[in-house]
Amino acid sequence: MAGDSAVGFTLLELLIVAAMVGILSAIAAPVWLSFADNQRLSQAQDAAFRTLRIAQARARQNRRVWELCLRDTGRSVELAVQPARTGFCDNARWEPLLAEATGTIGVAIDVDNSTLRSRSGVYRMQFQGSGWVNGQLGRITFQLRDRVDSRRSCVFVSTLLGALRGDRDRACLR
Repeated sequence: MAGDSAVGFTLLELLIVAAMVGILSAIAAPVWLSFADNQRLSQAQDAAFRTLRIAQARARQNRRVWELCLRDTGRSVELAVQPARTGFCDNARWEPLLAEATGTIGVAIDVDNSTLRSRSGVYRMQFQGSGWVNGQLGRITFQLRDRVDSRRSCVFVSTLLGALRGDRDRACLR
């Protein structure tokens, strides 16, 4: 009978282990959330950069003006790449910037720091048949949805020749 009391863990040992797991979880959770937020912003920036390059390449290939249109639906960011028409992104076939499984739902267009030409919440960048920018230079800036003081990522169309570059945080502010 004396040997039976030595088998297993005491209540004190179980409480200590539970407290240690709780402390480690409290430390790890914010780090994990920050990592996930950074990944969302990076994926949005990469997708916008890649899609701008696609619009530019199609303009060169077809020797006509092509445009990239972006909009924020309030739930996710959508885009369309198409030949330019007379209207402002008229008849666009909207697609999600990223698949919802990758977290584009948590990303929004930062309207205060985006300088691409816009009308009614739709942002547009056009490229001439030579691949050069057709009109205004600017940037599209992404932030985490429903967070005012959050991190940002952006893509600049920085020269008339159509040079693109990405940046983060303070460089994305006006």
